[in-house]
Amino acid sequence: MDFPKRFNLHTTAFADYWKFEDGKQMLEELDEIPNIDQAKQFVPLLFERDELADQVIHENFIGKPFHHALSEATNYAAGRRTLENAAPALQKMIDQMQTIPDWVDKKLLDLGRKVCNRSGKSGLIVLRNYSLMLGYQSAAINKPLIATGALHSGAVKRIADTTSFWYSVTGKNALKSGESGFTSCLRTRIVHAYSRVMIKDKLDWKLDQQGEPLNYWDMVATYLGFSLVFMRGLNKLGISISDQESKAVYHLWKYIGYLIGIPPQIMPDDDKAAIQSLYLWSKTQPEADADSIALAQALHFEPLQSPWPPRITEKKFIQQVNLSFNYYLIGERSCQILELPRPKHPAVAKLVTGINKVDDQIGRSAEAYRNWQIKHGRAEQLIIRNRVCESPI
Repeated sequence: MDFPKRFNLHTTAFADYWKFEDGKQMLEELDEIPNIDQAKQFVPLLFERDELADQVIHENFIGKPFHHALSEATNYAAGRRTLENAAPALQKMIDQMQTIPDWVDKKLLDLGRKVCNRSGKSGLIVLRNYSLMLGYQSAAINKPLIATGALHSGAVKRIADTTSFWYSVTGKNALKSGESGFTSCLRTRIVHAYSRVMIKDKLDWKLDQQGEPLNYWDMVATYLGFSLVFMRGLNKLGISISDQESKAVYHLWKYIGYLIGIPPQIMPDDDKAAIQSLYLWSKTQPEADADSIALAQALHFEPLQSPWPPRITEKKFIQQVNLSFNYYLIGERSCQILELPRPKHPAVAKLVTGINKVDDQIGRSAEAYRNWQIKHGRAEQLIIRNRVCESPI
């Protein structure tokens, strides 16, 4: 088996994370710490990708304006154009996405989205300041972002795109064919494939060193950020997740992953499988480099460049609030690696955690209040989504 240069069994990337409170607790939940040699079995995934989506790009996007071709594909997926008139690869991809696998449990999907909804503002805080920032410690997974010029296009757009996608796929019945979450998955799948094709065709991308851009193993790690890391972050901020809710969140993101083009058999179904998967992936990543730090710094300065809030004093305060959550969620050492300054208001994260704990306790004891939390949390997320995105819903 050929090992890409990026694969390293002796890396120190994320080493401090697994010694920090959250990582340490996760490892304690396993029967035993995984042997790092087990990671070798996943190396083939570094060279595997969504080939069907790549075919869609070659058939529908080469030589055409990207946004025009994307709009055309979205119209086919939404039923606004007759699918039989689409190119073969696009027909096959949409057919595959519209075919609901036997393993899908619609009740679990609905429970999973309710967990995401009731997380409210705290859920978006976790995604930004825990899941996204933590991932920047890998020098490898972020290389496609650098290669496509995403660093220079700005963190504001990345936050807007991620927030819009997450909001779309976590709506009620949003993953049904033609609904907003379904079409968002299609668009994201196409954007991933287009980026991959352009990186390989236009840039000096070395497969023997980096594996495929946006390969399956990195995609699984990304979606663990939306499931495992997301739920751990909520717990740390005082929002409890029951065993059934945890199962539902994994199920939701396994199905979203399926729609995005990730083989479902490589997506974890529970905490233990997810922890092991994240551990083996993270312990083989190259350490943070200059690109990692640049991406982290861009995210740190994003509030100053965002159109909301309008006043510079408010922007600076939000920047400091984000730093408080960075240090609280990913730990001091990880923040130092990414060269994040210490927050001026470190107690903000603990204050929010205290408020969430009281609110969560009420929700656990009163069903009517829990239902209100779900509705109110979703409304909070819509407000934030509209503030960070150019097109309000």
